[in-house]
Amino acid sequence: MSSLRLANSKVMSGITTPRLSVLIRIFSSAFSRLVSRNR
Repeated sequence: MSSLRLANSKVMSGITTPRLSVLIRIFSSAFSRLVSRNR
């Protein structure tokens, strides 16, 4: 999970367009929801 967060933060810092950042934010939140559901 830590590696995934690190990669996600790298992508967030690399992307400057608001649309993509919002999409990534939604994707990360949905992914965390799936992980919590599996647990």
